[in-house]
Amino acid sequence: MTDTSSTQTLLRHYLVQVARQGQTVTYRQACEALGLSPPGMIQALARLLEDSMRDDAAAGRPFLAALVVSQSRERRGLPASGFFDEAQRLGRLTGEANGDGKSEPSDTAGSEAARRFHEQELAAALAHYG
Repeated sequence: MTDTSSTQTLLRHYLVQVARQGQTVTYRQACEALGLSPPGMIQALARLLEDSMRDDAAAGRPFLAALVVSQSRERRGLPASGFFDEAQRLGRLTGEANGDGKSEPSDTAGSEAARRFHEQELAAALAHYG
C-alpha cells in the first residue's frame, strides 16, 4: 500500500478494533495487518504511528499508538523509544525530577516514569475505544 492517507486510515481502524478487544499488538503484527513489507516496514509503521499520535493529540484523544508494543526481551510490552519521543514533543510526557531536583527527560529505554506513562496512556486508549 503506497497511499499514506489510506494507510493511516487503515491503521486507525485496525487499532480501534484491537482496542475494542482489549489487546495490544506487536510492531510486526501491525505491519502485517497493514500489508507493509521489508525493507523499511518498521520505519514506515513508526512514521504512521507518530502521525496518528499528532492527530490524537490535536483531537484530545488518548494515543492509539500505545497499543503497538515491542516483543523484544528488553522492551517487551512497551512501545519503541519513538513513541516516548513523540509524546514528549507533543507535551504529554514531561521530564521527571532527578536527585538534585532538576527536571530531565524521562529515559525512554525503560524508566519508571516512561512505564507509568505508557500504562496510563494504554489504559486511557482501551477505555476510550473499548
